[in-house]
Amino acid sequence: ETVAEDHPNLRFDIQLNEPAKNRRGHCLIEIRAEAPQDGENHLPEMTRIPLFDDDYRVVVPEGHRFAGRESVPFIDLEDEHWVDYDMWAGPSSKVVDHACAAAGFERRSFAACEDDFAALALIASNMGITVLPRLSTLQLPPGLVAVDLTDPIPQRRVVMHIREKDAHLPHVRAFATATEEAAATHLTTP
Repeated sequence: ETVAEDHPNLRFDIQLNEPAKNRRGHCLIEIRAEAPQDGENHLPEMTRIPLFDDDYRVVVPEGHRFAGRESVPFIDLEDEHWVDYDMWAGPSSKVVDHACAAAGFERRSFAACEDDFAALALIASNMGITVLPRLSTLQLPPGLVAVDLTDPIPQRRVVMHIREKDAHLPHVRAFATATEEAAATHLTTP
C-alpha cells in the first residue's frame, strides 16, 4: 500500500528545484540536497534525517569521446561546453562548483536550465555535457550515456527534514517511513 492510497486526502507539493535560501513554511516534510563541504543544514523546528549520499556523473551523447569510458577524471571536463541544470545555484550545483575548484578550474557554462530535463534535451542535441547526480541519471533518454567521475567524485547528501510538532501524525510517519525505505532501495540499486 502506498501513502497516497492510505491517505487519499493528502496534498503533495513537489518542488523540483529547492530554493537556495528560503523554504516553504507549510511543509511537514522537506527533502533537500546538501553540499557536504558546506556542512549540515538544520531547519528550525524540524528534525534532520540523512537519507543517502549521491555521487555525480557526466552525461554525454552516445557519440561523445567520453561515452565509451568507464570513468573520466574531473579535470577532463574543463574545456567542455557545460550545460548547468541548476541556474539558481542551489546545493546540488554547489557540489559541482566544489568539484571544479578541487580539480583546479572554474566551469564556464554556455547554457543554464531550471531542471535536469531541459539540460538533458540540450545534451541530446549535442550541445555539450552536463554533470548530474546519479539519481538523475538512472533513466536517461535514448542516445545519452552517463559516465562515472574521478579525482574528485562530486557527491551530494540527500536529507529529509520532518516538522517536529507533526512527526507523530500517521500520514507523516507513513511518508517518512516510505521515504526511508525508498532511499534504502536506492542504495542497493547499482
